[in-house]
Amino acid sequence: MTSVHLESFPAAHPPVIPDAPRLSLSWALAEARTFHLQGVGRPTRAERAAAKQRTEQDAPACLAAETARLREIRHQLTDAAVAEHWWQALLANDEATVCEAVNTAFSDNPAAG
Repeated sequence: MTSVHLESFPAAHPPVIPDAPRLSLSWALAEARTFHLQGVGRPTRAERAAAKQRTEQDAPACLAAETARLREIRHQLTDAAVAEHWWQALLANDEATVCEAVNTAFSDNPAAG
């Protein structure tokens, strides 16, 4: 004789999309410094000084561009029609949608592969 233990789960609700992260000028400076100093050796002081100067000049534009990019992504994610379509596809177990959601959820886990 076989018995099955059925477990009831609470109803699923659409996820809440958090606000885009607030980036600071110090973040932009660090990103720009990393970019501009790539391939510049320590002994080349003139090149390093020029790279650091470009860092100071480019950081505000980098900050503005990344902030705009993150806001646009959040806007796309919160578009009601797109979000509702995605949610319905997820509830219907659409294979591509479910696989994408699972892959995205585990994308920052190096052990998931």
